[in-house]
This record gives sequence, structure tokens and C-alpha cells, in this order.
Amino acid sequence: MRWGTVINLTRCVGCYACVVACKQENFLPPEIFYNRVLISEDGGH
Repeated sequence: MRWGTVINLTRCVGCYACVVACKQENFLPPEIFYNRVLISEDGGH
């Protein structure tokens, strides 16, 4: 099973607290990442 996190991008300030929370919840060491943060700016929509 795969889990996901939904983030309200209008409130996101780029602090990466979501990454830290994922690591804490899954007891991950610093070098292991279960998620990735994709940052992009699209202006045509």
C-alpha cells in the first residue's frame, strides 16, 4: 500500500516540515527518504 500527503500549496512556505514529519512518523534515519518535494512554478493555469 502507498500513502500520500496532501499539502495546500497556497499555504506552503517551503519549510520542509512535511519531510521532517514523515521521517519522524516512519522512524527514518537522516539518509533515508520516503518522500520527495517537487518545487515548480507554472504560470499558465
